[in-house]
Amino acid sequence: MAVTIKADAEVLENFAISSDVYVLRIKTAKPIEFQAGQFVNFYVPKDSGFKVKSYSIASPPSEQRYLEFCIKRVEGGYVSTYLQAVKPGFKFQLMGPFGHFIASNDLAADAIFVATGTGISAVKPIIQQLLDNGFPHKACLLFGVRHEASIYYRELWEDLAKKHANFTFVPTLSRPMPEWNGETGYVQDWLKKNLKHEGQHLYICGLVKMVDEVAQLCASLGFPKENVHFEKYI
Repeated sequence: MAVTIKADAEVLENFAISSDVYVLRIKTAKPIEFQAGQFVNFYVPKDSGFKVKSYSIASPPSEQRYLEFCIKRVEGGYVSTYLQAVKPGFKFQLMGPFGHFIASNDLAADAIFVATGTGISAVKPIIQQLLDNGFPHKACLLFGVRHEASIYYRELWEDLAKKHANFTFVPTLSRPMPEWNGETGYVQDWLKKNLKHEGQHLYICGLVKMVDEVAQLCASLGFPKENVHFEKYI
């Protein structure tokens, strides 16, 4: 079981992947043992104290070089705005891990992952870990964003779909350009047309409204509560 610790952290890399989303890679003075899908709390300096904000770890536990975070700069959000400007070498503290949004390595059923925006952060390491460990069942990632340029980690997902016949990647855009040939609309729209209760486990991560609507849809289809796992971003 992962032990919660407070550790000093140092930024290794900070780079943008869209106009308002960036990837932060850090190393910690003490190793943080975590499970895929968990999060940590960042302690960012403010005035004479700290501002605390939770972020999901976007790298799998097998990644030993750094901890990765995919962060959206929120308008008026102190921590996300502050961190967007930090340079390699910046030091701060974090505490963790926390959270129960995890998948067992011996999951004995198909898995559907539903993410929107930077909610992809929490499902990314879970999918990577399951596939790396030879997950024998079907796994599908339904990823909803507004624009094609916001399909974060697209190259990774397409590569995993090529390498693993049991993994399917379905991006859906709510504001597509005319040349887009993939799925359109919200993740809820796709699920209403395609989701069938066949014993799958669902892992849902994103803003509260989406998570609640998908959870309600699952309930209406008779999914057992124990098969529906979610993490809400506020």
